[in-house]
Amino acid sequence: MTVRRYRSRGVLAVVLVATVLLVACGTTREPQTIEIVVPPGTADLLAAGELVDVMPTRIVMRAGDTLHIRNEDKAAHPVGPHMVKAEREVSFVYRTPGTYEGYCPLSKTERYVIYVEK
Repeated sequence: MTVRRYRSRGVLAVVLVATVLLVACGTTREPQTIEIVVPPGTADLLAAGELVDVMPTRIVMRAGDTLHIRNEDKAAHPVGPHMVKAEREVSFVYRTPGTYEGYCPLSKTERYVIYVEK
């Protein structure tokens, strides 16, 4: 009986460790970068009353992911929740899960939602 219990506990321990490793490996991924580029001439389009579709209306990220914005235009622009100066690049790492939403003139609906998941 002692040997059987030892084996049962050993098998159970191996199964538990394997399950934890599989679950952890299955849900873990490297942080990703989402890039948004504001093309040259965007300010001119906006001044002419054109709709601009640069910022996605919906972005889904995981905590630890980066939003990288490159503004190639001659004017500063609000891109989602971030103001980006002319001909500059900025990166923001989203560490806290949550929902970020608001007005963005560079989105086809003039609104954006960023979902940051665990």
